[in-house]
Amino acid sequence: MVNDLMKRGQKIQFIFIKVLFPVYAHRYKKITLEETGKVGPLFYHWVIAINTALVLAVAAIISNSLK
Repeated sequence: MVNDLMKRGQKIQFIFIKVLFPVYAHRYKKITLEETGKVGPLFYHWVIAINTALVLAVAAIISNSLK
């Protein structure tokens, strides 16, 4: 996603990339939606990965609290 933004001339702060990645993801979504009329596939990959990590983290916390 960051590479696509850089190819489109967007400025990326690599020092704070972990903190700013949600901002870059939504910027990618906005730009691809404007260009093609559809959201780019990389945005959905990111959303699925973040949600999966969240569900697994909650499941791990619940699992540990039941022991």
